[in-house]
Parts: sequence; structure tokens; C-alpha cells
Amino acid sequence: MTTNETANFKNFPLNRELTRALSVNGYRSPTPIQEAVIGDIIEGHDVIGCARTGSGKSLAFMLPVAQRLLTPAERNVRGPRVLILSPTRELAHQLYKKAKELLTFTSLRCELMTNASSYKDQEKFLKKPIDILVATPGRLIDHSQNGKVNYSRLEVLILDEADRMLDMGFRDDIEYLIEQCPESKQTLLFSATLDHPETLTIARSVMSAPKEHIVDRVDQPLENIKEHFYRLKGIIQKFDLLSHLIKTQPTSKSIVFITSRAAVDQLSTRLEALSLPVVSLHGKMAKSERNDAMLKFKSMANGTLVTTDLGARGLDVLDVTRVINFDMPTKPEDYVHRIGRTGRLERKGTAISFASVGKDTESLEAIKAYLGRHIFLENDPLAPIKNKNTKKPFKKPAVKKPKRGNFKGSEDGLSPFKKK
Repeated sequence: MTTNETANFKNFPLNRELTRALSVNGYRSPTPIQEAVIGDIIEGHDVIGCARTGSGKSLAFMLPVAQRLLTPAERNVRGPRVLILSPTRELAHQLYKKAKELLTFTSLRCELMTNASSYKDQEKFLKKPIDILVATPGRLIDHSQNGKVNYSRLEVLILDEADRMLDMGFRDDIEYLIEQCPESKQTLLFSATLDHPETLTIARSVMSAPKEHIVDRVDQPLENIKEHFYRLKGIIQKFDLLSHLIKTQPTSKSIVFITSRAAVDQLSTRLEALSLPVVSLHGKMAKSERNDAMLKFKSMANGTLVTTDLGARGLDVLDVTRVINFDMPTKPEDYVHRIGRTGRLERKGTAISFASVGKDTESLEAIKAYLGRHIFLENDPLAPIKNKNTKKPFKKPAVKKPKRGNFKGSEDGLSPFKKK
């Protein structure tokens, strides 16, 4: 994927407040998915957008929606004008931050609703007019069933990472929330994949003649991300290679993926013992701890974030230069989302995967089939170094025993094999 250098955000009918926010936040020209959908969304069409992780999907729908909101609502009553549904609180928080950045020079209000924040505080802001509400399905349904959400002024419904929501079992929740919305709403659906069989079924059932834009599908080569797969014997070899990579490239900012929360803590502790800058992130941490961890990682000139698949979607740190799969993912699509944490917005990145001999064969085959291309397994790059530095154990020279009957004597002149 390459940014169209001839394109410019000024080519779209955007208010000065929004173009100023784009400039301040470093957005110079639209990515392919942004260029494809912004015009259609501004014109009011329903849109289905599919582009890989890191392609700028969030801004693709946030920017035209913000432009729409700058036109005052006909009714200034409580409730949201735009509702963005997100599968996880981490993703929701990222979208909320993106919206706040974009709305910096406007008077538009954005609120966040997840189970990580106060229920009572959410009840308070639901009593007021809201321009953009970013929410996870579960908490929004709680408020809806208690009659706290006014959907009557809703103009736009956005389903972000729709595939992921369906994978997580949110189909009934999505259908319930869609029923609460006015039929006149504009509906937008965005995802990195459209693999779930029900995604397009649900989309087309609630959309009116949607415009479909599929840009840089995940089964296309990731040209700006260089991939390596290393064949390793076990956890000792994995740790040795990981610590070697971090030590020999100290200016890199890396995200390391591992399967369990306990393993995150254990690996982080071992890296800290080597005096390496490291930050941990997993779902068992309190919201304040996760926020502090992300602030710390973002502020680092270099360092390593160790996380579970919690961080595979929604982490938007532009200067991550490398992703390392310490453990291989269980689903091939998770591989794509993991490595999409580097190479953000056309930057160059490196993705390194540690494959245990035998154990990860099934995972590698699934990724190969998903991407539709060959995976070349490289040998442990440290193996030649280890072999060179390994000293052969000292072997005492063998002493030949004299053959019976042929012994010609010893130091004391007596044969040890006397004939009786």
C-alpha cells in the first residue's frame, strides 16, 4: 500500500477547523482507504470499508462524520448524533482519542462508554446532547435497557472492526442496538477483514445500496513490513534471540506478543533483569495501570512493550519499528493484526516470529493458507555464534591396557599378570 502523493485533504470539502487539526496531528495526505471513502460518506452514502490494520480506517470515517457534525442539529436534545460501536474497551479508547484530536478546534462533544469507567458518570453525560459516542456493546445495552439512551437524534451508526465483534459473539447485541436506531440513519461498517460469514449479511440487511471499498486486503503482501520466521527449539532459544535483538538494536521500539498474562509478567521481569527498558500490558491490569503503561511506552525513545493479543488491535503508536511474536498466534487473522502494529501509515516496519519446532506447525500452515503465499523458515541466527563459543568438554586420554601375556614389565619390574 502506498499513499497517493498527489492527493490532499484539501481536495475534500472540509472546514478549516478540521484541516487545522489534521495538520497539527501530522496528517498530510490521505491513505488509499481514506481517499476511497471520505467523499461517499460526506455525500451521505452507506459505506462498507475493508482495509488492513494500520491503513487509517479510523480517520477514514471519523473525518467526514466530523464534517457532518459541524452543521448544527435540528433538535438540541439529549443523546448522540453519531454512535461508534467497538468490540473492546481498548479499541474504543483509541477511537475516542482519535476523535478528540480531530475535534480539538471545534466545540463538538465526544464521550466514551465502556465497562472500565463509572456507570454514574455515563448516566450524567447521557442526559446531555452528545455529538459522538464511542461505546462497547455490553455497557451501551445496559444503559439502553434502563431507558437512559435517547436514539431519536442519531444520524450515523458506525460498526468498527465488525468481524471482531461477530467473532466475540456480539451478533445479538449488534442487532438489538441497530433496532434502537432510526431507519433514516447513515450506516458505516469498517473492518480489517470481511471473513466472518455474517458480516456482509448483517451489513446489507440494514444498509441502503452501500458503497463497498475493499483496499489492501490482508491476503496481499505487506510491502512496507519485512517479515522473518525463525525456527527455534524452545523457550530458552526464544529468550536468547529476543534479548539479543533488543540489545543489538537499542534504538528500536518493539511490541512483543505472548499468549498469557502470566507469561507477560514473567518475560518482562526477565528483560528488566537485563536492564532493558520494558513495559507490560495485559487485560488483568486496572484501567489506570494500562493507561500509565501506554503513556510510558509512547514517551520512550526506544523500549519494548510486552503484551497479549489485547494489544493486537487498537494500539496506535506510530513509531513502533518492530513486532516480535514470541508465541505464535492461535488464529491466522491475529497474525495480521499483530504485525499491523508496525509499519503504520506507510512507515517501514519489521515483523519477527518465533516458531517452535513441531509445536507451531499447524499455526504456520494456517497463516500460509490465509496469506496465500509461502512462508520461509529461517534457522536460529544465534546458532553459529553459540556453536563457536561452545567449548568441547575435556576428555581424559584413554590408557591402553596391556594385553595378557605380552606385558614386558612395569616400573617395579613385576608383571601385573603373573602366570600361576
